Amino acid sequence: MYGAPPQLDAGALVCGVWSAARSRGRSRVEAADLAYAAATEELTGARVVDVTRLPTPPRTVGSAHASPAAWAGAFPVKSVCSG
Repeated sequence: MYGAPPQLDAGALVCGVWSAARSRGRSRVEAADLAYAAATEELTGARVVDVTRLPTPPRTVGSAHASPAAWAGAFPVKSVCSG
C-alpha cells in the first residue's frame, strides 16, 4: 500500500553536501544553505514515520516545537558535520 521505505542516509547526504561546499571555499552559512536545500529536495513529500531516528541526544525538547518537522529543523547543520 505505501511501498518500500526510502533508503536514504540523510546524515550522509547533508555531510557530503556540507563537505563539498566547504572544500570549494563556501562559507559555513552557504554550506548550511546548500545542505538544507539538498535535504529539502530529497525529502520533500516524504512521510515521517519514526522520529526516534532523529539524532540523539536531542538538542531541544520535542514538545517545544509545533511539529516533528519543526523539531528536526531545529538541529543546526554545523553541529552535524565537521568544518
